[in-house]
Amino acid sequence: MARISIEILSQEPSDSKGVIPDELILLSNSGGNNPLSILTPFESFMIEQMVIFFVMQGKLKVIVNGNDIEVNGGQVFTTMPQSEGVFKSASDDCRFLVFMIYPDILRKTLDDIYINYDRTIHEQSFKVCDCTEEQMSMYQLMYTELKRECIRTDYEYKLIAVRSYLNALLLNNMDILNQSLSKSIDTNASKTSRQYDLYQKFLDALNRHCIKERSVTFYADLLHITPKYLSYVCTLYSDKNASQWIGEYVVHHAKTLMSVQHKSSAEIVEELQFQNLISFNRFFKRITGITPKEYKKSLNK
Repeated sequence: MARISIEILSQEPSDSKGVIPDELILLSNSGGNNPLSILTPFESFMIEQMVIFFVMQGKLKVIVNGNDIEVNGGQVFTTMPQSEGVFKSASDDCRFLVFMIYPDILRKTLDDIYINYDRTIHEQSFKVCDCTEEQMSMYQLMYTELKRECIRTDYEYKLIAVRSYLNALLLNNMDILNQSLSKSIDTNASKTSRQYDLYQKFLDALNRHCIKERSVTFYADLLHITPKYLSYVCTLYSDKNASQWIGEYVVHHAKTLMSVQHKSSAEIVEELQFQNLISFNRFFKRITGITPKEYKKSLNK
């Protein structure tokens, strides 16, 4: 699937960029710049970072992992890394601040505040919340302070300073984090064990290969374990076995493709490497409970 990286937004001309390469990107449409203007409606993109998108006024419409989302003024929209997005529209009066946090610094920052970074993101990969006046002020303050750090000349403790601001930002979003980072079920299983490492490696491999490979055996062989043990590990840390995880990842890719309006059903079936349209329709309905046609109809409501 041809996708652009959301990092392209940071290439919008600006007198003072809020960018620390591979760590943090800050965006806004104040001062006459509008990073969203270079996005083509219904073009798909990959979101590699955690994104906190604060809409001060107006309206934003996007699709994330196949979910149709509308964010209004006074709301914040958060996505986790490795999500697939489709930009739909932004109102003319839309004003926003965006924090894009790369996975490595996100992991370190979450460690600072004793939250485990979990890559089981697809079913709880986004959250839209109303903001209090206190939170609105906090977003603007954190944006200003982080922007100042971004444009300062590098110094020994620069990343430590940035992480301290990110700590404050994330701590003020605990209600979002608790839902975005929580697992499907509670478990006492160790998150430092070999089993947990296998589980995370499976999810990473699934994200890379799910379009071409839908066999549990393929992923088990990749991890040098048996299919039965792989499914056991998955159910230890979630409420899904390996086959169910594979189905969900494929469906999220399918939903993203169906959100791109110029894609025909035949092109989608070919890109996802199904034998024919009938087999794709059956697969999609088995996982989601609705047909692809019903899903596409829901996008136009």
